[in-house]
Amino acid sequence: MDGYVKLYRSLNDWQWKTEPLTLAVFVHLLTNAAFKAHTWKNIELQPGQLLIGREQIAIATGVSEQSVRTALTRLKSTNSITVESTSQGSLVTVIKWAMYQHTDETSTSESTSESTARQPASNQRVTTTEERKDGKTVNKESTAEPRKRFSPPTLEEVTEFCRECGGAFDPQRFIDYYDSIGWKIGKNPMKDWKATVRGWVRREADERKPTPDNLAAEDKRARLAADTARYLRGEYESGNAIKA
Repeated sequence: MDGYVKLYRSLNDWQWKTEPLTLAVFVHLLTNAAFKAHTWKNIELQPGQLLIGREQIAIATGVSEQSVRTALTRLKSTNSITVESTSQGSLVTVIKWAMYQHTDETSTSESTSESTARQPASNQRVTTTEERKDGKTVNKESTAEPRKRFSPPTLEEVTEFCRECGGAFDPQRFIDYYDSIGWKIGKNPMKDWKATVRGWVRREADERKPTPDNLAAEDKRARLAADTARYLRGEYESGNAIKA
């Protein structure tokens, strides 16, 4: 594919910059998106759109299909892309494609303003109003702490952390379960996946822990097996029943 796409310096402030697999998937989408409207496989593609599947992305980028799915989920969660299912595959739309890939000066100035608006919260001054004891109010500026946004973990991350915690459950089951419910705890978005993994490990340990009822049932089974063995060896007198 000929031509080029623009990568702005504001990418350095992008929250997925430190997630190499997600970054690789996003760059692949950028470099393969349509740059002008055309029809492909009976689907009308607009600039910034492409028809593609997870397997194609995995082959092209060297990223596993599971990591591709996680990357797409992350990109959708921050409104970087939208994904729509069609009969010919997934229709991916890169949000704000025109703003960043257009060549006129207006779009350039708009993208610069957008870059400034997306700066980390730690670089932006927040003005607050404080009421003094004499009843007067004064405006104060403070530096806001950056708020860390939740991002779904990869299968590799869950596997490694589960191993560190001594868990024995299937990390893939963990990923599939929370992926299916949108990474929520009850009705609230998940904030810390590591804390959730630790909860799974504790619950798994509790389920394996012996309880009085479990011990009593196990003892009953053992006595019944021993009585049965003695009966078969002829150690019981005629007429004696095996007591359960």
